[in-house]
Amino acid sequence: MQKTGDEREGALLRLLRDRPARGGRAGGFGFTTGAETAEKKRAMGVVARVAAGPDVVEAMREIASTSPDGIEFALEPGTDPAEVTKAIAAAGIPCGVYVEGAGDAVLVDQIEGLDWVHLAAAAPASLLAGAKDGPTRLVEVSPDAPVGRLPGLAGLKADVVVVDRPAGTSAAGAGAGAGAGASGLSLDTLLALLTIGGAAKGPTLVGEGLGLTPADAQVLHDHGVEGVLLAGGPAAARAFIAAIDGLDTK
Repeated sequence: MQKTGDEREGALLRLLRDRPARGGRAGGFGFTTGAETAEKKRAMGVVARVAAGPDVVEAMREIASTSPDGIEFALEPGTDPAEVTKAIAAAGIPCGVYVEGAGDAVLVDQIEGLDWVHLAAAAPASLLAGAKDGPTRLVEVSPDAPVGRLPGLAGLKADVVVVDRPAGTSAAGAGAGAGAGASGLSLDTLLALLTIGGAAKGPTLVGEGLGLTPADAQVLHDHGVEGVLLAGGPAAARAFIAAIDGLDTK
């Protein structure tokens, strides 16, 4: 991947470099909450996504109570940029936005305090352009993406790859293989994840659209995944945080 991290160095990328490693692997995410010290960092990061709806400030407070390492606001029709800015200012941890399409993209420049912008596959590619000191760029790649496209990841002006399926797409129904969905991450999907991560040659996050459960935290960590992106609400965030805090990192 292009070395844009040195150009757009937000909190996300600074913390990526400091993630504790297992068995000599290069580390990554390493977000810490206010209660943690520099000596105790999570082996994997937890970013929690909430809808940027009319009650976005309250939604932020509810998800922040679970102590995630970052909060991502999913833009939607009717999102008020001023309310998202207010939520970011009150969060006290790194925050970003998720852009699904062109309709959401027009809101990005109206929101202050963004650490990152996360682009879905249908988001405008123009969001990868801009000032070198702008927000970190995350790009979403489906595990079902054609293998022939993967070499192109190295040329994208993006900083982090998020392996996930679009909202509303079931893991089992998208060809993930047996074992995905409610039962957890399948071997087939893990292989796809590692293939994409290898092509990107940069930090990788995984979304719960891959059929993740907290029981998958150890295998993800063992295979070098830097963090998880959750959209299942406070209960899911608490469960994953408990699993990650209990990881065997030796």
